[in-house]
Amino acid sequence: MELSPRFVGAVSKSLKTSVTWRHAMNYAAAVGDGNPFYFDDEREGGIIAPPMLAVALTWPIAEHMPQFWPADGFPLEVLQRQVHMTEHLIWHRTMRPGDALTITGEAVAIA
Repeated sequence: MELSPRFVGAVSKSLKTSVTWRHAMNYAAAVGDGNPFYFDDEREGGIIAPPMLAVALTWPIAEHMPQFWPADGFPLEVLQRQVHMTEHLIWHRTMRPGDALTITGEAVAIA
């Protein structure tokens, strides 16, 4: 099994998803965050999503790695044995129900 620096820079296929009010409220409830911005749908502007909901939205890429990474990228045996990874997320603005998102991964380092 080869794992070399040549894999740095590999880019995943994009995942297209959307934020729903259910995603936002369920995530906030699951982590015990009672911030009314996540629950008060009568608030001017409606609800917003907790920022860390982004971690849950990226899960399909981690769960189905071979489907999202190019065949000439990481060898399948590497993806099947991966036990740790980190994410660096960039928020361009607050997520709101109805937002359509495109999520793409890039291998920026191998340790």
